[in-house]
Amino acid sequence: MKAPADLRRQVALGEVALSPDGELVAYTRRTTRGDVDRCAIWLVPYAGGRPRRLTAGEGQDRAPRFSPDGTALAFLSDRGDAGSQLYVIPVDGGEAAQVTSLARGVAEFDWHPDGRRFVVVAEDERTDALVGERPDGEPTARVIRRLEWRYDGVGLMLRPYHLHVVGRDGGRPRRLTSGAWSAWSPRVAPDGSAVAFLADLDDDADRRVRDGVHLVPIAGGEPRRLPAPAGHVTAIAYEADGALLCRARERFPHDDDDLPRLYRLAPDGRFEQLEPELDDQLSGTAYCDLFDWAASEGRLTRATTVDDDGRMPVVRDGEVLLDGAHDPVVAALAEAGDRLVGVVSTGGLPPQVMAIEDGAARPLTREGARLRATWPQLDEFRAGDITCFVVSPADAGDEPRATILAPHGGPTFQWHKLPSVEALLLAHAGYRVLLPNPPGSTGRGRAYVRALRGDWGGVDAAGCHTVLDHAVATGLADPTRLGVVGLSYGGFLANWLVGTSDRFAAAVSENGVANNVSAWAGSDVGPTYSAAAGLGDATTPEGVESLWRQSPLRHVANVRTPLLILQGEADHRCPPGDAEQFFVALRALGREVEYVLYPESSHEFASIGRPDRRVDRQARVLAWFARWMPA
Repeated sequence: MKAPADLRRQVALGEVALSPDGELVAYTRRTTRGDVDRCAIWLVPYAGGRPRRLTAGEGQDRAPRFSPDGTALAFLSDRGDAGSQLYVIPVDGGEAAQVTSLARGVAEFDWHPDGRRFVVVAEDERTDALVGERPDGEPTARVIRRLEWRYDGVGLMLRPYHLHVVGRDGGRPRRLTSGAWSAWSPRVAPDGSAVAFLADLDDDADRRVRDGVHLVPIAGGEPRRLPAPAGHVTAIAYEADGALLCRARERFPHDDDDLPRLYRLAPDGRFEQLEPELDDQLSGTAYCDLFDWAASEGRLTRATTVDDDGRMPVVRDGEVLLDGAHDPVVAALAEAGDRLVGVVSTGGLPPQVMAIEDGAARPLTREGARLRATWPQLDEFRAGDITCFVVSPADAGDEPRATILAPHGGPTFQWHKLPSVEALLLAHAGYRVLLPNPPGSTGRGRAYVRALRGDWGGVDAAGCHTVLDHAVATGLADPTRLGVVGLSYGGFLANWLVGTSDRFAAAVSENGVANNVSAWAGSDVGPTYSAAAGLGDATTPEGVESLWRQSPLRHVANVRTPLLILQGEADHRCPPGDAEQFFVALRALGREVEYVLYPESSHEFASIGRPDRRVDRQARVLAWFARWMPA
């Protein structure tokens, strides 16, 4: 990938599914046509062979799920004018049949074991939160009574989401759940008698994050909450014997270092933690914009990944199936019997659909072959106890170069050896890019994550300087040409570093945090996230002081580094109002600053936003650094 325009030719892989007999792999493949993304479902034999495209059309086809007998594939698609609906297509090919025509579309679904029905999640048509709604959809007023009225990437959340049963041949859906709360992640029990789902039915559920596992009979009835697990549950899946796999936090309420773990709830009520000796994050997915991150959530499997110092080894039942020596990065997994497939990168190379077997990953696709011709030089070093990956031009050698520090988002995340698109483009432009995992990152155990609690701008910023000092001392970085770029929490660090240091020649902050006091209420997850991260609480003087102490805006008068601020207008996670405070203050001070807003763009628009906006964003990043610190 040589230039931002190459994003229009990018192929990104997302979800995978494995047929019940383990012989056939389905996967999503995202491409771009003009300024519109298209996502189709492809099939490839597990044994290897030529992939073939299964779905066609002008929409986004996602969430492939094989029928219980393996002869058909169900999926969601926004083709047509009816929003995201459920479709079924024979695996041998043919036309896809539309199953649902729900007014507000389908968000999630699961097959019933009889193959004749589905359980779908759909948004309610009516809600008392909208007053005087007109035919054009614009109400007289929106009445907000709960904290969860918005969510990044979705927008307003004024209508609850609930479970419905619908026949494979369509027809009128039958409602299973109702209430002011929302139901997610439906999973039909192997015997077909009940549906497990995630929800929090308590009246004050909006003031916390604690989804639990509930069961409702397929014939209808009142849902009941299972007593375990105690912490917030993020994913569930049934096993053949009726046991439930759960990815959940250990405690409630949780802190950032209480990382999700894999549990098994047996039919007899016994509850056990799987892989109890592991001290790192059981994740199952990874963020990297070489993946189709919007489609990489997949299904919970007994096989999962462990964040391990920049690698993502795959483990199952105490056995390491793919170890860290392969430098694995995994976006999605699917299993059937003993067979396991995933969207995987190894050795820092472009991701592929791969079969994981015999301790190795066997490619089933060759989507990244074109990228390899322009692949950068990949290295890593350890500065103190901080691991840092280095992305350099292919011919860089060891000479000092203009170097850009790129802290990751999260902060409970880790960089991997697989570079991001932004790092690829910067390296091709001649820059060396540093991808550090300072304290607060996953992959180094709970204590390493907890070190950042209540200390944003402290141990993390010091870690970034340690990495830069090492790069300068070893001759990798030119100390007169240092830059910083970051997204989300990485944007926080970019803002913080330029306000507390004069060593940078240029900086770019992307959908970042500037004022944690206002972000506490302005973010869609502000109060709960701030509590988990130990940032503070805006309802007490002490809490406000803590939030302000960890706010880059506090140091804005010290900023002398030219700063480019990129912001999605529809970002609810790090909203525009936060970035605007930093911009207004810098402009009022007469500093070199530029603020770019992208309409209709959410927090992750850099990877899933409209193609022309993704291209423009990358072009501006390159142009800004070229202007202030040429490579």
